Amino acid sequence: MRLQECFEDFFRDGNTYWAPSSYQYYKRNVDYFFNYLANRYRRPSGSMELSELPETILAEYVVWLRPKEKYAGHPLRGAMNVNGTIKNNTVNTYMCAVKCFFNYLYRRKYTGIRYTEGLKLPRSDDDQIVSLLASEVYRIDRIFDEEKPGDLVFDSNTIVINRSKGNKSRVVLMCPLLEKLLRHTFATSYIMGGGNLETLRLLLGHFDYSVTRKYLHLAAQYQITGTDIYRLDPIFFKKGY
Repeated sequence: MRLQECFEDFFRDGNTYWAPSSYQYYKRNVDYFFNYLANRYRRPSGSMELSELPETILAEYVVWLRPKEKYAGHPLRGAMNVNGTIKNNTVNTYMCAVKCFFNYLYRRKYTGIRYTEGLKLPRSDDDQIVSLLASEVYRIDRIFDEEKPGDLVFDSNTIVINRSKGNKSRVVLMCPLLEKLLRHTFATSYIMGGGNLETLRLLLGHFDYSVTRKYLHLAAQYQITGTDIYRLDPIFFKKGY
């Protein structure tokens, strides 16, 4: 069976229950794997037969991913002042989608090889999670109020400021860490405000609780120390009607 046919079947079946964000996640990461195959075998990956792939193809893909540079191919990478290779967590994010794809092929009996069996992935990074204080969020709000920004474009880490000085629009590079800081702040504040772990897991799009649970410990530390974390609007904690 050709890989293109496998690809189409996987996404046709997935579209019956995936959320739009899940579809984009699988599409982006399976496409990236197909690009790897095309570069490796010097031919369109979609025309390849599934049976042509060696049993070690996923392990080889992990080895290829690990030295990949951060933001490789990003049009603004030169201005971001980022160095080094992608983190283990990023490698695992790439691989989660690809593993789901190959597990699907095995369940559908498109192949008798269980490509994911025995596959070892890099150990997750234990980066410290940092949240914004209330005073820091208010300072960011004031900057936005003064600058009258247009849109946050997270794919390119930029802020489009409409009708700025001289009535001209301009693009300002945004700190690559801002998106993560806002995400961590929301999650920590949500737990501190009484939100439940399952809802938070769904909101963050986590596959399981292994990552989401970290916010429980962080919230407990902040509560013990009386840290003034930014508080979410009460609307997030309304129950029922």
